[in-house]
Order: sequence, then structure tokens, then C-alpha cells
Amino acid sequence: MADDDDLTAQREPVPLNEDMTRATIRSLVGRVEAVAFVIQALAVLSTINADQLTPDERTFLAGFAIAHIVVAVIVVRYGGPFYRGGIWPFAWLAVVWAVPVMMAEFVPPGTYGISSVCPQLCGYPVSPVAIAAFYPWLGNRYNPMSLWTKAALAASIGLEPLLVMWIFNGTIHSYNLQGTLAQSIMVGGMWAAGEAIGRICRRAAETQAAALRREYDRQFGYLHSDIETGLRVAEMGYQDNKPAEVFAALRDLGGAVIDERMRLSLAQDSVSVADIVRLHIRRVQDRISVESVPSVDVLTLPQASARLLSAALGDLLKNSLMHGAKRVWVRFELTAGSARLEVLDDGPGFSSAVLNDISTSLYALRRRAKDLGGDLMLFESPEPVASGAAVRLTFAVGERERSRHEGSVSRGSPAIRRSGARKTRRAVRLRGSPESGP
Repeated sequence: MADDDDLTAQREPVPLNEDMTRATIRSLVGRVEAVAFVIQALAVLSTINADQLTPDERTFLAGFAIAHIVVAVIVVRYGGPFYRGGIWPFAWLAVVWAVPVMMAEFVPPGTYGISSVCPQLCGYPVSPVAIAAFYPWLGNRYNPMSLWTKAALAASIGLEPLLVMWIFNGTIHSYNLQGTLAQSIMVGGMWAAGEAIGRICRRAAETQAAALRREYDRQFGYLHSDIETGLRVAEMGYQDNKPAEVFAALRDLGGAVIDERMRLSLAQDSVSVADIVRLHIRRVQDRISVESVPSVDVLTLPQASARLLSAALGDLLKNSLMHGAKRVWVRFELTAGSARLEVLDDGPGFSSAVLNDISTSLYALRRRAKDLGGDLMLFESPEPVASGAAVRLTFAVGERERSRHEGSVSRGSPAIRRSGARKTRRAVRLRGSPESGP
């Protein structure tokens, strides 16, 4: 028990740390900065037509807009200023602060901020403000900005035009205040939107951390309860000179490993059919002779179909074992629009009424098959040697999966011919398997 307590004490939860927060935010919004540069370019092009500018100033602003488009292309490939961190966010914000001064220099004297709607080029800082809001850091170091820092940053961008008007125009009029208020409201609104996006990103990071914690606990339980316990039982059997206990412990360990591999395989979006078949056969190959297996090395199925296939193959092989079958044949075929699994054995067989008995696992399996557009049924074995149960599972396969594997397995392909079965039997090293099957 002391060892168990030590192991438990050494466990540490998966933290919501800097790396996870950065990775989550970058994966969700890492390329949004490119859109921000495009929006800024459009704002610059708009002011070229709206404001009183000289030809040279228009040319300069046109080049300024084109530079933003070029930067947007670069950001798509390499990431934007906040994505990369370091001095880049400060450089972008410095340009934002410089634009009001630039526009005050360009427009005729005394006319900067003359509109009560908003100052010239007031839409320029909007998109970087939103970006700055949902990224919780400014530099490479992950130090979340305080509320006061965020408020000061937003206020400096929203109220800066008023200071520029006072410096360049020498006075402040009511329309200057109205325009500055309009820009401040715009900046504040975008900051709030960015904050909302940031909260969504951080909640996503927290959810990811919680999922990792659960998986961490499950893996710890698997290693401690299944693997470590099995090893200790085998060790005790070896020390007590009890080979049967050692063999039983090692077999249980093998079963635990197979179960874990199956769980990990079925957790994927696209699951290898070969893995499903191979793992289920390894479970039973020392207790029943597997006469033939399908050659399905290149086939994959979507998760829902793979889970059904795994459940069916496991239940049908277990059914053959429980009813005293000595040999079993497994076939799988993928045709246009559907998949088909057949399991045959030389046991006593069973009535088709079992498939309609609500108390049996085969009834539940049949319902799952029908939910995927298929069925579970008995059929007449084509070979006298497989004189017991002959069960066929069918289920629909989507267009994407069908086109992905079109030509890989079709009717009469090596997936169900004896030559293909011999090849796969060697691959999984089935013991005691004859060279032919039904």
C-alpha cells in the first residue's frame, strides 16, 4: 500500500500552462491577423478617395495599402505579429499610433478631425485592436495582460486623435470631441469583441486541459491496475514456481494490451480494418483455430462503422468460443456503398430467433447495424466444413470512404480468396491454421 500511496503522490494534474494556451489560441485564430491587414488596406484605399490629398500623398497611401496586402500574404504563411510575439506586436501597434499623426500631416491644415462622424482613417486601428484583445500576451513571454493594461492600451488608441487635433489644429471643437467619441466607441466595441473571442479561446484551452487530465487519469489507472498488477502476479507465480499462474497472468496482460490498442485505434476518425481484425484474432487464436482471415491491409473505415465492425467481430468470435467451435473463418468485403463481414464456424450453430431476442448481445448488435443502414443475419454456409453458425453483418459505407478504397477490395478480390487469407494468416502468425478455408 505504501508503494501505491507513493505513486499517487507523484501524480500531477495536467496544467493549463503557457504552451497549451499559446497552442490553442494559435490554432484557433493564428491566421486571423492576415484578415486584419487586409481590412487595414481597405481602410487606407477608402481614405484615398474620401479625403483631400495631394497626388504624392495619394501615391504614398496606395503603396501603404499594397504593403498591407503583401504583409497579409506573409502572415498567412508565417504567422502575424501577435502569433510570433517578440517586438512584432509593438511594431504593429506603433504603426497604429503613427497613422493619426501621418493623416494630420497629409490633410490641409486645421482639417484633421473636422468630421463629427470620426477622424480621417479612423477605421485603421479597429482590426489590430481586436487582435490585441483576444491574444492575452504582447511579447514572447506568456504574461497575461492585466485589465488596467488592456484599458490603457485601448484608451490610448481611441483618444489619441484628440491629442493630435489639439497639437496640429491648436484648438478643440465640439465636432472634434464627437468624432473622437465615435472612434473611441468603435475601438471599445472591437476590444470587447476581441475579449469575447479570447475568452472562447481560453475556455477551449481549459477544456483541452480537462480532457488531458481525464486521459492522464485513465492511463495511470490502466498502467497501475492492469499492467503493474499483472506483472506482480506473474512475478509471484514465478517465485512460487507456479507456471500456470504465470501463464494466466501473462495472458491477462496480453488481453489488457490488446484492449488498450483497440481503444486507441477506435478513437481515430479513420480506423484501419486490418488493426481491428488482427487484434480480435489475437484474442482468440490460442483457443480456436482461425482458418482464414481477410486481406484488408489498405482499408480504413469511419469511426462509427469501425466501432460496429469491432463489436460484431468480437461478439461473433466470442459466440463461437462459448458454443464449442474448434475452427472459425472470417471474411470481409467492401463493395459499392456497403461493407460485409462474415464469420463462420464448425460449432452447433444457433437459431435465427436469437437475433430477435432482446436479452442477447446479438439483438443489440443488429439494431446498431440497422442504424448504419445494414443488418445482422444468418446465411447458409457455402462450404460443408463450416457446418455451424454462419453470420453476416452488413452496413453502409459513405461516398467518401467508398471512393477512397474503390478498387482496393471488390467482389472476388484477395480479401476473401484463400490466397489472400493465407497471406494474412502468415502476417498475424496464427498457430495451427490449415492452408485452406471455405
